[in-house]
Amino acid sequence: MKRTLLLTGQPGSGKTVIIKEALTQAIDSGKKVLGTIMLNPHPFADGIKRHPEVETFLVTRDNRTEVMNKVLNRLIEEVS
Repeated sequence: MKRTLLLTGQPGSGKTVIIKEALTQAIDSGKKVLGTIMLNPHPFADGIKRHPEVETFLVTRDNRTEVMNKVLNRLIEEVS
């Protein structure tokens, strides 16, 4: 199972909202989460996206609820 989630998307698409909600859920579940927010594209972003342990989600205003549910489900799976 891939252990790292990478959220990508345009400014205002909901990435930070998803991260904040995921952190709230993780803390409530006793799960430790390591994360970072990059304001500018990382020079190694393409390599990070292709790493075998990274699952990438493109967040848009239209799919942010769907992505939120996927992220939260992944956290629940990790805790179980």
